[in-house]
This record gives sequence, structure tokens and C-alpha cells, in this order.
Amino acid sequence: MISYAKIFPQLIGSMYFRTSDYVQKNAPIVESVMEAILNAHRSIEERPGLVKENALRLLPETKPELVDATAATYKELRIWDINGVQQGPR
Repeated sequence: MISYAKIFPQLIGSMYFRTSDYVQKNAPIVESVMEAILNAHRSIEERPGLVKENALRLLPETKPELVDATAATYKELRIWDINGVQQGPR
């Protein structure tokens, strides 16, 4: 097994999981969360500088050059897709 925390201490990731049952019982909450995520992605698309601004504010130990490189990769992989379609590497 690999320990990403030890090998890549600067790596930050997030995933969202749900069950069909949860979505059915909590549709308004799920819709609100998805709307907030898409709004954040769209804000980044409109103002790319937000990534660096917020990363440096919220993660002050992060090297600025890593923010730019990471943001470029995220954009290339469409991780912050404005329509919620995640592509990722193939």
C-alpha cells in the first residue's frame, strides 16, 4: 500500500460519495451541494486568479509555483469542469 500523505504531503484531493437512497431522501441538499460546487468551478473559469489567491490564503505553506502548476493540470484534466462532467486521464 502507498501512503500519499508521506510521499506527497502537499497533495490535496476530494471525492464525493453518495448512495442512491441518500439522494432520493435528500435531493434538495444534494442539489444545493452540486450547485455550490459548479458555481465554484465557474468562478474559477471566469477568474483563474482565484485559485492562487485562495490557495495561498487557505494553504499558506503551499509554494506559489506549485499552485500554478496544479491549477494548470486541473484545468487540462477538466477536474473543475463548469458543467459537472469529470473527464480525468484515460
